[in-house]
Amino acid sequence: MDILYIIIIAVVFILLILAGLAVVNYSGQDLFDKSRKYSSFPTSSTPIQFLQLINSLYFDNRIVLKFTDKELGDSYNGGGVMTLCSKYAYDNNLVGITICAHELGHALQFKNEYKRMKKFAKRNKTSKLLSKFTIPLFVAGIVSLFFNQIIIAIVLGCLGVLTFIVALINKFLTIKVENDASKKAMELIKNYGNFTEDEIKMAKDFLNSARQTYVADLLRSMLKWTLIVK
Repeated sequence: MDILYIIIIAVVFILLILAGLAVVNYSGQDLFDKSRKYSSFPTSSTPIQFLQLINSLYFDNRIVLKFTDKELGDSYNGGGVMTLCSKYAYDNNLVGITICAHELGHALQFKNEYKRMKKFAKRNKTSKLLSKFTIPLFVAGIVSLFFNQIIIAIVLGCLGVLTFIVALINKFLTIKVENDASKKAMELIKNYGNFTEDEIKMAKDFLNSARQTYVADLLRSMLKWTLIVK
């Protein structure tokens, strides 16, 4: 019976890993597929026009606009600079406005909770740096065992676990922040986007796909030790 339990646990564990790998491998492609699908739907205004409207209503026109050639490379830096993809910025398309609304959601987060968001941004930067040392620390700990350096191996192993936990906590917090930005984005779209009900559903579907990429990032961090994900 004990062997049966072990087999069941092992099978469940393997299935969970496979499910995690599936999310990691397909979430990004799903987002790009949704981007291409929904970008063909025209809207009443362009992302730049939408940005100008929200900028005047909520930010006294303080947001500065920049452009990037990278598709889905839109961002808000927390300091008043909005970067939009030049591919969508001047087109009347659903994807461009939805992404712009999401970044405006981040802008509202910084406007309403500046100290918390700045603290999160600093913690996020530190976490990304520490996460790069997780596997090297574990490898160094294993090597130390071969040289009978037990104490050093334990210290290195504990440091590896610590950086791993910090990275996971940061990924959880990132998902929470992104979910809140998407929620704010949908409110802006419903109030100022002049979207039809079907367009609102498509915008929500696109943001849900974007959210899955952050879940995939969390799973990627969790499965990093397997060395089978990038």
